[in-house]
Amino acid sequence: GGGSGAAEIYSVVPAGSGRGVNRPLCLLTTELLQTYQRLNPDFRILNVVPRRMLTQPAEPELNNGADNSEANLICRVHDVLTPEKSKSGLPRSYAVLDLLGQGTFGQVFRCQIEETKEMVAVKVIKNKPAYTNQAWVE
Repeated sequence: GGGSGAAEIYSVVPAGSGRGVNRPLCLLTTELLQTYQRLNPDFRILNVVPRRMLTQPAEPELNNGADNSEANLICRVHDVLTPEKSKSGLPRSYAVLDLLGQGTFGQVFRCQIEETKEMVAVKVIKNKPAYTNQAWVE
């Protein structure tokens, strides 16, 4: 404005209501992606969000690329672990949420059981026979 110090306030009107099309805030947020594409024809939305890598080192080396050089399973956030067998005998799937720790025998992940949504810690043993055998004893 003309230096009066007064600010204009604009209300947000839901898109598609036919109202608000001449209001700056609505114009800035309505059809935002189309506006970006008009300004830059090369603009593209990536539908794939990279998932955070949890295992270090992350370079695939063993087990057909599933494990790193230390025989640890390479995991990212939202990977799903489905054990071949479990002590309970029940089929379960675990969504990986975070790495809690890493040690001699393997890694421990904070997971959510997909069937029950219960939060649990899951130990993933290194892919080495001696460690696997010992893990089944514990």
